[in-house]
Amino acid sequence: MGGGLWVAAGVYSLRVDFQFEAATDLDPPDPDRPGWKKIFASSINFELLTSPGNGFGAQAQGEFLMQPLNGRWYIAEFSHLPRP
Repeated sequence: MGGGLWVAAGVYSLRVDFQFEAATDLDPPDPDRPGWKKIFASSINFELLTSPGNGFGAQAQGEFLMQPLNGRWYIAEFSHLPRP
């Protein structure tokens, strides 16, 4: 099987932890994205296990662009940022 990470049946555990700041308005404002917010995540920890003790993890920083829709917020875009 090529191209994919794993099939869903091969995932034993998935954990994602975020440390993030308060949402802010887009700066500069984008007329094509009214009401959208930006969230800076200073720490994103991701761990995927295919069996107990077997898998991989990653750490990152990033920005999420959040889109309001029907009273809820959705991740519309994510940008990976290099660590300082």
